[in-house]
Amino acid sequence: MPSILVVGRGGNGKSAILERFLNRCPGQVTASGDPVMPVLSFDMPETPDEGELWSTILWQLGISHREKDPPHLKKREAKSALQYAQVRILVIDEFNNLQNMGKRAADILAAIKGISNDLKLSIVAAGTSEAINALNTDPQMKNRFEPLALPRWPLNADYLRFLASYETLLPLAKPSDLISRPIGMKIYGMCGDTLGATVKLLKNAGAYAIENGIEQITGDVLDSVKWTGPEGWDEVARTI
Repeated sequence: MPSILVVGRGGNGKSAILERFLNRCPGQVTASGDPVMPVLSFDMPETPDEGELWSTILWQLGISHREKDPPHLKKREAKSALQYAQVRILVIDEFNNLQNMGKRAADILAAIKGISNDLKLSIVAAGTSEAINALNTDPQMKNRFEPLALPRWPLNADYLRFLASYETLLPLAKPSDLISRPIGMKIYGMCGDTLGATVKLLKNAGAYAIENGIEQITGDVLDSVKWTGPEGWDEVARTI
């Protein structure tokens, strides 16, 4: 079945994209009481093994089970539950956690490939660049995926449009003109090239502006906000 790997740096919107997709495909219950769940989502466990994979799927389906059961029993139960719920797509976030398994990642990929084959499920996975390394352990599985990269954001017209759109969401009494050259460049310089950091900074700056009666995000507000940018983490590490 065709599958997709959404790959990008941390904080650049992978999980937000998956959440938006899930909100558009909610589960339902038919008039006869049967569940219809076209999309099932879960995070890849931090140190996954096959048994934990099946347990994660069962818990997401709301099914109690004996976690100490052998993997083949949990697999049988998970397959039956997925069929009963009419799941068509598995959405797996934090796919890069497979990298923690080393050579055993191949076992997890084989399990995912098997259930995809048996139930005709497509996989939508998301993770950092380590997810690509994990797929390299199984070339056949890798060939099923179409990679979709979330590139780093440059300081360009698209980034400024994002700032302009986000400003309309801020509950401030005065306009901040985030797309002006001094403010836009300052925000980008503080946050780097991921949208997650930009959103976090704007929320903090907006809260500071409200609490101090300023009601707009200015250069002075940005300077006053308690903020550790991408490069600042290295400085913190050097102090300990």
